[in-house]
Amino acid sequence: DTVARAGRVGMRSGVFLAVSCVVFAFSYHTSGILAAGIMLVAMVPYVVGELTFVASGWGLSTALTTDDAHGEYQGMFATGQAAAMIIAPGVMALLLVDFAVPGWLALGGLYLIAGAGTLLASKWALRVHPAAAGERA
Repeated sequence: DTVARAGRVGMRSGVFLAVSCVVFAFSYHTSGILAAGIMLVAMVPYVVGELTFVASGWGLSTALTTDDAHGEYQGMFATGQAAAMIIAPGVMALLLVDFAVPGWLALGGLYLIAGAGTLLASKWALRVHPAAAGERA
């Protein structure tokens, strides 16, 4: 509901996604039912991470824009997401197929960096645009 909260939720998203990567890594070199069980456990922090990512993005996109610029901001945000979707398959193949467990851990690190970046960016935005501090998303 605020820029500061959306930034904190973005950081939490990175943490949940990183935790899911660590749990997914435990499925390496395991068999059938155990691997499936590990993946089911990993789904919980993954889903929470995805949902908090969307909540953070929505909170930031609505609270930081002026009423006449929502379309432009949403368009730029969508462009960034589209770029990530273009790059992600190659990054995932490289990290997860070629590097296995270390790849999962590296991916988790990338999620932590992205979450921290969201938190820092929201704090920067509040310094640059202090009126956004009290706005509701």
